[in-house]
Amino acid sequence: MSIEAFVMRPDIPDEYFLGECLNTHDFRVDELKTICKELGEISSGRSKIEFANRIMAHIGHITQRRGPTASVIARQFVRRPKSWLSVKIGSILQRPQLANTHDLFFGRGEERWYGPLQNSDDVEDMLWYVRPVFLEHWEIGIDDSPPQKCVIRWLCWARVGTGVLSLHWNGFTRTLEQKHIHPDGSQTRSQFEYWAHVPGLFLELEQLLHARVEYPNLREITLEDMWDKYQASQAFSWRDTNIRARSGGVAFSAHTGSVETLDATGIRELAATIQRGISFDLKRLHRPDLPDTELIEASILRTLIKDFNPH
Repeated sequence: MSIEAFVMRPDIPDEYFLGECLNTHDFRVDELKTICKELGEISSGRSKIEFANRIMAHIGHITQRRGPTASVIARQFVRRPKSWLSVKIGSILQRPQLANTHDLFFGRGEERWYGPLQNSDDVEDMLWYVRPVFLEHWEIGIDDSPPQKCVIRWLCWARVGTGVLSLHWNGFTRTLEQKHIHPDGSQTRSQFEYWAHVPGLFLELEQLLHARVEYPNLREITLEDMWDKYQASQAFSWRDTNIRARSGGVAFSAHTGSVETLDATGIRELAATIQRGISFDLKRLHRPDLPDTELIEASILRTLIKDFNPH
């Protein structure tokens, strides 16, 4: 099973580093195909390794091609989707020129910030920086050789705009110790603890950018601004996936189940259960003309998620 990060084995020759880099999860096939097209390298290949080989062949032993080729690669490098983010807002005074991103294509780089780059998929005034973080990882040996101690190069991206600073990354799992590689070839992997790195990376950037930023009030954004604008709108699809609420000394947490299973601990099943109980008692005791059950469930959901959640 591959890891969604760049696993750098200790025996990668310098002349093959670029090919290894291009063949990782830091690039998608479409991005490699675009690089080949911009370089004038026509390839009928469909796999990442075929496109990577064409890019390597374009450079060959012509040193003068490294810089222009790296510039083309960099434009696609920044486009790789990132699954996770953390945001701060405030004042950002500088957006400096830092280390050259090209260095990350021909060598492992250093634990420092590189950039900026512009992302063609983003608005024009946004700049992107990237920082490697190096982590230990054990890999199963090739051709029955002993396990190898490798280094993972995890990339954390920073998106910088007027008054907004966000970090973006992809997660993965890794094998922390050699003993976690078992005789049957299986591995015990642990989730990468990105939460231990993000605060420090923010601090580095705040110093480099001369920024004074803080985390936004997510409750106000989600349960006030976004809820009122999108939750009941027919033009948007809104799904409640998780409640963590505390009020009046009572706390609870609930997750949604799939539509097929209707997990009994799910938010909507909880609301439906309360609705059925209330409706049954009201009809039995008072025989009122009740509104549609979906309206009652929506009201209960709003109470559970929004009103019963002052913090």
